[in-house]
Amino acid sequence: MPKIVVKDNRDLPPPSAPYAQVVRSGNLVFMSGAVGKDRHGHVVKGDIQAQFRQLLENTRVALAAVGATPEQVVRVTLYLIDMRHKALLDTMREEFFGPGWPAATALGVTALAGPDYLVEMDAIAVVE
Repeated sequence: MPKIVVKDNRDLPPPSAPYAQVVRSGNLVFMSGAVGKDRHGHVVKGDIQAQFRQLLENTRVALAAVGATPEQVVRVTLYLIDMRHKALLDTMREEFFGPGWPAATALGVTALAGPDYLVEMDAIAVVE
């Protein structure tokens, strides 16, 4: 299977730099960091839950663009401005991925790529 590169899916926020939103090579899928921006590029206002809900929807759309689903995700990295929100986001993440949890790392960071971003997540999936 040739490599599939998604750079500008109309249902995802436009990339803010020159990178692919998601790449599939064979049965491997690599999703760049998703954030809480809507498809028009506006950061979701409110709290970290609202941003994370949008991030999860962006993840679903990015995966679907290359024929993958959340259940096929095997690894995620979560970047949080405030680690006190991790437990809440873990509950939301569990609902999104279902009982077959992916391997995960959560990192507390001092900044993300945009000043209003509170959380970011990248993912790796295996499509069988």
